[in-house]
Amino acid sequence: MANLVATINESCQATDKVDAKIRAALENRYYKLAYRFLSEALEADRNTPNEISTELDSSLLSILCAAFCIEAFLNNLCREFLGDEGVNKYLNQNSKQRAIKKKGKGVIKEIAELMGLALTKKFLEAKFWDGFTRLFELRDKLVHYKKGFEMSIETKWGNTAPIYSEINYQEAKIHVQAMDEIIDEFCKVCKISNPFMNQVIQVVNQTITGRSNIIK
Repeated sequence: MANLVATINESCQATDKVDAKIRAALENRYYKLAYRFLSEALEADRNTPNEISTELDSSLLSILCAAFCIEAFLNNLCREFLGDEGVNKYLNQNSKQRAIKKKGKGVIKEIAELMGLALTKKFLEAKFWDGFTRLFELRDKLVHYKKGFEMSIETKWGNTAPIYSEINYQEAKIHVQAMDEIIDEFCKVCKISNPFMNQVIQVVNQTITGRSNIIK
């Protein structure tokens, strides 16, 4: 597992070697972007109503990047355990079944079994699953949005389509916190150090190290 942590920490650095095998640690990029956009949403939230568009856009991007980060992290975690051949075989054989029958915790349990992880009852009943479910339900709504005309509801932004009630700084903060909780829990069960704990992140008007300095 040390390879995974090292790769994430190195991110997408180029190599001097020709035809070298390297991996783009996109989860690292998504993690930093989730926080960067969250900090922009926070700044805009403080200046409402003049920064409504900025808060909406930044909150939306922060939420999506949080979900993308978790997906990329778990995919590469699985690949570290099973190898490329094992992951590809699993995905090819089970893609339809997984799409139809398994979502959220079901997929995680199945992958965990393949990786040989002993997921305890305490882990499977942990509170972070609520955040996991909420984040990916919203991610699916945003990425695959299919609504037509709807009755407006009162939101922070006025009378808008209902989806906008879920896109603001406060909601984005909840989902970014959920991202961290989910990664923390999986690092514990896999017995690896959290590669994101001391990330250097560029946020509004400053560069900081460590996530605790951003979310108050």
